Amino acid sequence: MVAPRTLGLLHLLEAQGGPGLAHFLLHEAQAEAWLRYTHSIIRLNDPTRPVIGPDGVHITDRDPWSIDAIAAQSDVMTVHPYCFRSAFGEMGGCEYMSRVPAACRVVADLSGRPAFVEEHNVRKSDMGRGARLEDYSRALLWNLWATDCRGLLWWCAFDQTGTVMSPYNNSYPCQELGVFTRDRRPVGNALASKRFSDFLAGLDFRALPAAKPDAVFFVTEKTFVPAYALARRAGIVPAFQSPEHPVPDADCYFFPDCAERGNLPHHRWEVLKGKVR
Repeated sequence: MVAPRTLGLLHLLEAQGGPGLAHFLLHEAQAEAWLRYTHSIIRLNDPTRPVIGPDGVHITDRDPWSIDAIAAQSDVMTVHPYCFRSAFGEMGGCEYMSRVPAACRVVADLSGRPAFVEEHNVRKSDMGRGARLEDYSRALLWNLWATDCRGLLWWCAFDQTGTVMSPYNNSYPCQELGVFTRDRRPVGNALASKRFSDFLAGLDFRALPAAKPDAVFFVTEKTFVPAYALARRAGIVPAFQSPEHPVPDADCYFFPDCAERGNLPHHRWEVLKGKVR
């Protein structure tokens, strides 16, 4: 797991390098320069621990915090997925359950770095309490483990109900985010996490062997989640690929977005056709 001191550095980077700072960065080169500066300071002061980069699945949207820029400066990648909609509502079924492991897997594949979920939550008012939340958490932990995600940090320890200070004193229903209630009683996600932790502690190996991918999937921010969900339902283990990276050798290629030719630029499209021939 991640050392507490490293987690402190992670949240420092997140606080300084999140959406607020992104407004002042005009392009990827500036973001990468800022990362290089801050990460270098961290490495000079503590060369013994890995440096963890800020989160984000940015592939082709030209966000300043692209996966390539973060991976170039970081030892470990992170995702920060929130799914504030009901698992049984608008984003129901397999796509909802696939969103978090898909994000972790696509960031790891595209960066070549290990990745973990540095923050996640669902609202109890959406998900429900008790068995439903426990079922969701158990399924999430198993899917993350199977995709070689290196960890899951839940925000946060305790519910913020009754809190009348910013940012919890507002109309947005985000006070019930804890693994414990306000009076320190564990809820479903705490129970599932404890059982899964005990299970891992009883194994005589530290990690599963890497899954052998069956096909390469060219994905973007819009397509990686449904691509992952449908691939796993079909029994296919996907290897995610950015259309902006060199085309790898593979036995099979998938285009989740056929209308846009997988977002491949023309020269990579010609390379792909040659490999298929």
